[in-house]
Amino acid sequence: MDVTCISERDLTPCQAGEILLLQHLAYPDTPHFAMRRWCHSPLEGDDLWFAFRRQGRLVGSLRLLHRRTKTVSGEMVLGGIGNVCSHPDARGQGAARACMRAAAEYMRHGDKIDFGMLFCAKGVLEFYGKLGWRRISDEVLRAPETGQSEPVRGFAMICPARRGLEDWPGGTVDLNGDDW
Repeated sequence: MDVTCISERDLTPCQAGEILLLQHLAYPDTPHFAMRRWCHSPLEGDDLWFAFRRQGRLVGSLRLLHRRTKTVSGEMVLGGIGNVCSHPDARGQGAARACMRAAAEYMRHGDKIDFGMLFCAKGVLEFYGKLGWRRISDEVLRAPETGQSEPVRGFAMICPARRGLEDWPGGTVDLNGDDW
């Protein structure tokens, strides 16, 4: 088992193609992965990919982006987790879990990210909960290309990073852009 972390800016065309293919295989009924760059969030300077390889083959990955957000108690930096997936042939074998653990370790030991945040469907709440993520009921606002704020769809979950869960400010969180 091998999880590597690479800056999105440093991805080679071959690596980017591998990730795109994995995303398409993992989410075959979601055509926007095939047509849009890693869903819809813009490239930032310190976005990272965590990639899990088994016998040299990419079987799991996730994207972590750094996002400066606004809350009732001021600005904070969230480590946005997105595009979590594993190859259909490798599901249930720990690929996504290994990537999630590596990303959490990165967030906990760095000095940039206050909390991790992800958005998910009901069917995977338990998966993330077992990895230490906690569901929040606070309103999280995104501003897609239209620029008009709207609530993020799905369930929002957080994990500790630089700050512990007890320090979560609560209230409305403005993502200062689109979700991930």
